[in-house]
Amino acid sequence: MSRSSKAPQLDLFGAKPTPSPAKEPVKAPSIPPPPPVPPKSMAAKAYVAPKAPRGSYPPPPDQSRTTLLAARIWLQEGKERGVVCPCCDQYAKIYKRKFNSSMARGLITLARYASTHPQEEWFHLATIFRDAKVCASNDGALLRHWGLIAPFKGQRKDGSKRVGYHRLTDLGKSFAKGIGTIPAYAVLYSEELLRLSEEQVTMKAALGAKFSFEELMGGQ
Repeated sequence: MSRSSKAPQLDLFGAKPTPSPAKEPVKAPSIPPPPPVPPKSMAAKAYVAPKAPRGSYPPPPDQSRTTLLAARIWLQEGKERGVVCPCCDQYAKIYKRKFNSSMARGLITLARYASTHPQEEWFHLATIFRDAKVCASNDGALLRHWGLIAPFKGQRKDGSKRVGYHRLTDLGKSFAKGIGTIPAYAVLYSEELLRLSEEQVTMKAALGAKFSFEELMGGQ
C-alpha cells in the first residue's frame, strides 16, 4: 500500500469503517417547453381601413392607433359628405330630402281618406298608399318630419315602435288643401330630423306641372 493512501479508521470497539455518504448527482435545470403556435385563423391581423365610396371623405385613421373620441370627431366632420364609420363600418351621411311630388300626392291621398272615413282617427299608411298606388318608397313616413302627420305611440308584439299607424295633424289637413307653405327641404341623419330649410314651398309647387291639384283633390 502506498503512503499516500489512508486506511479506514476503526473505533475503539472494533466497529466496521463508516462509509462516506453518497453524493446525489447534480440535475440540470428543466427548460420549459415553447408556447404553442396559434392557428392561422387566430393570428393577429393588421387593421385594414374600409374603402369609402368614391367622392366621399378621406379614409379613416388606423383603428388600432386611434381613440373612440377621435373616431367620433372624424365622423362628425365627414358625415356632411358621407363617410364609412371606423367603428362599425356603416356608411354615414347627412341627406337633404326635398318635399317632392310623391309626398304631396301622398298627403292629399291621406286627406281624402280621412274625409271619407271620419270615424278613423288613426290609419295604416302602407295600406292606404298601396291601394292608391301613390307615395313611392318611404316618402309617406317622411311626412312626419314636416309635422304633417303624427305617428301612433305604441309597440308591436315584438317590441318595435314602428306600428305603421298615423293621423293627420292640423298642419297636414290645411296644407293638403293648398293653404300656406312648408319648408322645402328636411335635413336628415340616421332617419332623424336635424333641421328644416328656410326656403318654403306651396302644395302646387311641390306637385309640379305634371299633376293637377284640383284633380287630385277631386273638387274638395
